[in-house]
Amino acid sequence: ALWVALVLKFDRLDPSLERTAAYFLVALSASIVIFSMLGLYRAIIRFMGPRSMLTVVTGVTLSVAVVVVFDRFLSNPAAVPLSAFAIFWALALLYAIGSRFLVRYMFSQSLNGKSAARVAIYGAGDAGARLSSVLLGGPDFEPVAFVDDKKSLQGSSINGLTVFGLDVLP
Repeated sequence: ALWVALVLKFDRLDPSLERTAAYFLVALSASIVIFSMLGLYRAIIRFMGPRSMLTVVTGVTLSVAVVVVFDRFLSNPAAVPLSAFAIFWALALLYAIGSRFLVRYMFSQSLNGKSAARVAIYGAGDAGARLSSVLLGGPDFEPVAFVDDKKSLQGSSINGLTVFGLDVLP
């Protein structure tokens, strides 16, 4: 992510910084240490939720902050513009969260080689939303829609599932 950020910022495939290898070493070691301390390597991808994503955001932010501190205080003069670090932060966040969701998706698709039973959830309130989260995390059921009598909820989306009224079901 740091290399891509530098390429995008400097418009060169070989960003010529005075201590380029040191930047990559600091970014890599800071990320490994911080992600380990936050427990991101122990997280079970299948059950990652919003709290885990907040931990990923925290880990990426702290890792980028370490590299910024290295650039601003230990590199003389500061060689990388702050906008490159903003790009680095966004890309690292995308890589960290995206890779976890990709693995989670691949895991849910290939689990035991059997297809999950497609289900509709009646009730799009808090309990229905929680139920869909639980079912999406397991291999046995695949929620495909919500059904609710409340007109104000119909047509909306909860956890990526559309809410329908009883009248549109066969």
